[in-house]
Amino acid sequence: MSKEYTIHDLYDIYCEAMPRYPLTYERFKGLLHSDNSQILTAENDKTIIGFCVVSGNSVVVLCVKKEYRHSGYGKHLLIMAEGFISADHDEVVLGGGGLFQGVPCDNDEESSVPFFEKRGYTAEWTSVNMGLELDEKSSAILKATPRPDGITYRFATDSDREKLLVAVKDAQSDWLPIFEENKDAPVLLSVFGDEIAGFEMVEEDGGMFFADNEKHGMIGCVGVTHKYRRRGIGLAMTAEGSLSLYEKNCKDIQLLYVERIAWYNKLGYEVTSRQWMGRKKIQNIIF
Repeated sequence: MSKEYTIHDLYDIYCEAMPRYPLTYERFKGLLHSDNSQILTAENDKTIIGFCVVSGNSVVVLCVKKEYRHSGYGKHLLIMAEGFISADHDEVVLGGGGLFQGVPCDNDEESSVPFFEKRGYTAEWTSVNMGLELDEKSSAILKATPRPDGITYRFATDSDREKLLVAVKDAQSDWLPIFEENKDAPVLLSVFGDEIAGFEMVEEDGGMFFADNEKHGMIGCVGVTHKYRRRGIGLAMTAEGSLSLYEKNCKDIQLLYVERIAWYNKLGYEVTSRQWMGRKKIQNIIF
């Protein structure tokens, strides 16, 4: 890391390497400066060749300039990252750290998956991202989605906090830390009487992959309590949340970590990208 470089240098490398995952410069800079992140670089005698961002036990992103690929620079960066991570962890996770879930694998010809498989990484599943362009046509589909009788929809207030956490624990206990740590995140509720039947995070500036100044929404952590499942509440609630973002002039909506693809297809959402969820057990590496 002897050579001087600017964030713009790294941003240029990222933009060339990840054209399907555009980021604004400000969002990219925030990623590099996030808590506990470490930037590792590969270089020759003239310039920066590539870089890797490590956060916790995650290799957040690894990029190498196109003309220098297949020359050992990516392997060099990965070895450095694994060495850094091994000081405190026994497993490396590809992705995470607020950007990718895993390794982008949208184009088989350009996929980095074989690179990581060759170095001992395996994945049990592939994560899917989905998106919805917001316009009159998509809003008509959302409005036509059936709404279950007796259910009303509204955004949570401070007075809902205790009941919301109880509902989250019932529906998907793994999400509790997300809701506990993001107290100010807008949460849309499905309500029956005085009970919370369902919930979802709805953020008008929550989109991740874009390079313009328009608003890109995000919906996440869609959950329905056990008592109210199989009534169409989740689908109706997602339609309501999507419409709220349309009314706030969002250009589109992004969904991350999607498993129920056919379910979201009913609302007009389509798959936009796929990411290979690679992991690898490691031992402490001493240099």
